[in-house]
Amino acid sequence: MTEEEKDLLESFRTGDPRAFTRLVERYQDPLTGFFFRNCWDRHQAEDLVQEVFIRMIKAADRYVATGRLTTYVFKIARNLWIDRARKHRSRPVHTSMDKPLREEGDSLGTIIPGPGEAPPEQLVAQEEKERLRRAYQKLPEGQRLVFELAVYQDLPYREIAELLEIPQGTVKSRMFHALRTLRTILEQEEGNPSRRQA
Repeated sequence: MTEEEKDLLESFRTGDPRAFTRLVERYQDPLTGFFFRNCWDRHQAEDLVQEVFIRMIKAADRYVATGRLTTYVFKIARNLWIDRARKHRSRPVHTSMDKPLREEGDSLGTIIPGPGEAPPEQLVAQEEKERLRRAYQKLPEGQRLVFELAVYQDLPYREIAELLEIPQGTVKSRMFHALRTLRTILEQEEGNPSRRQA
């Protein structure tokens, strides 16, 4: 069994304290990306990731390795996100358009380059990322979750279906509609430059 295939939570449950450190190293970045692309707030995403690991520790003694660990980890993340969304449903979510949304690894210099620092290709790439983010935010939550898990987390449809507790056909349908919706939004923006400032 390779390190990638090893169920680190099972190892932790059966007495290997270092296994949890390796588990955190393996899933911290993917989980941060998952939450960040849903809330666009780096600090909130990091808090939610910590909560996932806390829940895993609390449930470790009851954990039974029946499937892939990745599916289990993202099921906890999904449930946590749903819990959070329910609590904050009554509060409107405001995203500041005064500054571009940032991802891990973006420095202020890549967002607002100094004189002579930004080649035109870099500015175009940044604008494309911003357009995709705005379009991604407009997807219905079900489509956004499927897109996130399939594209960013690279999970197969079978696992996404298990994780979201929906038929595999529904996963494929949501992915199809997510891609079609994204393409439509991006084409509309392309045809109407004034919408890019919205």
